[in-house]
Amino acid sequence: MHIAGVVDWEFTYAAPTEFSYAPPWWLLIEKPEDWPKGLDDWTRSFDVV
Repeated sequence: MHIAGVVDWEFTYAAPTEFSYAPPWWLLIEKPEDWPKGLDDWTRSFDVV
């Protein structure tokens, strides 16, 4: 019996492709709704369409 490798499935999930272009909410310092200059400014800053 030899262990060839270990797979860690902790952060593995299936999601739509669009999710790879949007920053995760937990990486943002502030929620988009609380952005000082408004949601439109947040959208321009992060290039979210």
